[in-house]
Amino acid sequence: MEARSIDDRMKARIQLVEEHIRLENLHNLDGILGTFGPDARYDDEPWGDHRVGRDQVRLYYEQLLTAAPDLQQCKTSIRD
Repeated sequence: MEARSIDDRMKARIQLVEEHIRLENLHNLDGILGTFGPDARYDDEPWGDHRVGRDQVRLYYEQLLTAAPDLQQCKTSIRD
């Protein structure tokens, strides 16, 4: 099996980020968690909030979406 090119991997990652943003905007908690791998981790660096494991990441998003029920994310750019 041939390894995927760097461009293909980058495109796949960008698609995943775009899907994650879309699901955040829908406040679709199960969908959001589906964009994380089995070893989910979320780091909110500005607040020093670090969540390790699917249960902790779920709790983070439950708290976020409850605290900000009209939260909408937008993509402003993609960095290389």
